[in-house]
Amino acid sequence: MNKRKWILVVLSAGMLLQLGTCLSEVGSYTMAAFEEYLPDLLDTWLETLTASA
Repeated sequence: MNKRKWILVVLSAGMLLQLGTCLSEVGSYTMAAFEEYLPDLLDTWLETLTASA
């Protein structure tokens, strides 16, 4: 392989690694937000179920 192809391989691997890291961080923030609001959501759902029953 010539130099241009090796450079493209390295750059694409770096971009893939950055994308994976970004998705991991977004998932972590989403889970943290869900964890924070879960008690409120459960209380609301339970109030709705008891009001409708």
